[in-house]
Amino acid sequence: MNSNTVSRFLARLIHHPAVTSCRKARWLGRFETERNAAEAGPCGAVVAGVVNHAGLDMITTFVNLIRGTPMHHRTKTRFSSILLTTALFLISAPAFGAGLTLEQILELRQVSHAVISADGERIAYLQSVPRDLDREPDGPAWSELHVIDEHAVSRPYITGQVNIDALAWRPGTTQLAFLAKRGDDKTTSLYAIAVGGGEAVRLAALETDIGGYSFSPDGRRVALLATEAGREQDKLLAEKGFNQIVYEEALLDRKIYLLDLEDEQASARELELDG
Repeated sequence: MNSNTVSRFLARLIHHPAVTSCRKARWLGRFETERNAAEAGPCGAVVAGVVNHAGLDMITTFVNLIRGTPMHHRTKTRFSSILLTTALFLISAPAFGAGLTLEQILELRQVSHAVISADGERIAYLQSVPRDLDREPDGPAWSELHVIDEHAVSRPYITGQVNIDALAWRPGTTQLAFLAKRGDDKTTSLYAIAVGGGEAVRLAALETDIGGYSFSPDGRRVALLATEAGREQDKLLAEKGFNQIVYEEALLDRKIYLLDLEDEQASARELELDG
């Protein structure tokens, strides 16, 4: 999302019918102060840091507006993603006034995914965090889990050198489900963490990486999607240095598994499908 896109989006937010004249004036006044402070140099940066609360105030208002507006769940998720991205843009606004250095560009963070709880009280989102190339091995950005509570306060849940993916709320619970490879995991597994606190718990693991999942409406069962294990012959050839890619010869079938989460002794059962 570039600055022009954010500016157009902010204009729509400011002139939304739900925004009172008093609040609109406060936002516009603070943004004008912020712009002047950014142009004033290092001394003005202090002022700019304070008035950035205008952006947070705006985001809080529209998070509450979205919660109280009847709309499709996907539409709410789309609006939430835009709002969170805008919030990060506003928080870093003073830096844009004087231009960004290459180091600052490499440190930019962004929201990659957001989901709203069924009761509309919380928003969970994934934050992409670039690696520190001086201290960490090369690779894609880390993906952290954060949650905005009913008071519009964002709290970190799982951060650091982690790669959280496929975020979703588990139906019938206050748990957040996600895919990750943690600790001694040999494959990507399905985890859940309670928003009330506590460590993430692994719900399911398969012989190969879990690529997707879907809960039953009551959250008691889950369907898992994973590719079949690689052929032994291919593994032996790879160990001998054979790394050529033969077109459509190395394709692996995807399989669907069902798991009863209420039965601690149950294991994932593969569904037999024709075709």
